[in-house]
Amino acid sequence: MKRLLLCLVALSLSACTQKFYSLNPQSHFDYPNSNIRPIASASGSTAEVSIGFTPPMLSGEIERAAIADALSKQAGSDLLINYVGERKITSFFNLIHSQTYTVTGTAAKMEVGKQYLK
Repeated sequence: MKRLLLCLVALSLSACTQKFYSLNPQSHFDYPNSNIRPIASASGSTAEVSIGFTPPMLSGEIERAAIADALSKQAGSDLLINYVGERKITSFFNLIHSQTYTVTGTAAKMEVGKQYLK
């Protein structure tokens, strides 16, 4: 009986963590005649908790919130270029899921104007 109780306690305290990465060229559409000027590196994240038998999918709202968080940290930035998205899911009891999405990239300024061709 003690072994069964010990196994149940160990199982209830265990959690599983998964990480997924994606490399993205840019966070927003840049206009064809715009000049993109890198400002500095930026990072932002967002998190959510859900209850269910399957882990939550990555939604556009979560991704946009993480990008907005990163852009808010760099004054004058309009988009992220060459950014890495890291999605981390931790599951408890295979019923409670914590999802954290972090973006790390280069904040850039988009200046709409004329491109000078050589």
